[in-house]
Amino acid sequence: MHTQLIEPAMRSIGELWERNEITVAAEHLATAISHAVAARIFARAFHAQPRSRERVMMAAVQGEHHVLGLRLAADVLEGAGYDVLYLGPDVPLPALLDACSTHQPDLLGLTVTMWLGVPTLIWEVDSVIGLEHPPRVMIGGRAATQAVKQGVRAAVVEHSDQVLAVTERLLAAAPSCDLISPALAARVPPDSPVRP
Repeated sequence: MHTQLIEPAMRSIGELWERNEITVAAEHLATAISHAVAARIFARAFHAQPRSRERVMMAAVQGEHHVLGLRLAADVLEGAGYDVLYLGPDVPLPALLDACSTHQPDLLGLTVTMWLGVPTLIWEVDSVIGLEHPPRVMIGGRAATQAVKQGVRAAVVEHSDQVLAVTERLLAAAPSCDLISPALAARVPPDSPVRP
């Protein structure tokens, strides 16, 4: 339902904003309306099962404030009975690592919408897979495919209607610590604050 109603509308809003045809205020208003619609859809369409399935943590990378898609994906997973821990926007890396260590999610979903956030995503994925008990990782957002093109090997969720299938596929496999290609790691200068 999200993919038929909210996602196309917000994709159009984002394109209008990128072309400077609407203001930031108009984009924020559309996002707020979409959040309200998503809440109503969740209340009517999803009949959440008791939280008996694996734990999934959802977060936006540090500096990322666009989280509507992340919220929609979290709603789908919660409706399917997963124990969803939704951290929301702009989660600093130390807080993300602490949350992963404390709650030990089976799967971590990260979102990045702007290509300028891709280095941060790379840094965060590499840091998370270095934990003592690393979760499986999936990524989403408009810039996720750019991250994959640069060498991030995490599963990509392009639309909220794909998140359940991707989640189930990842949870059926062992966690991977091979999510950053050697070629990508070699391209980042060693003194970079986003060194993977």
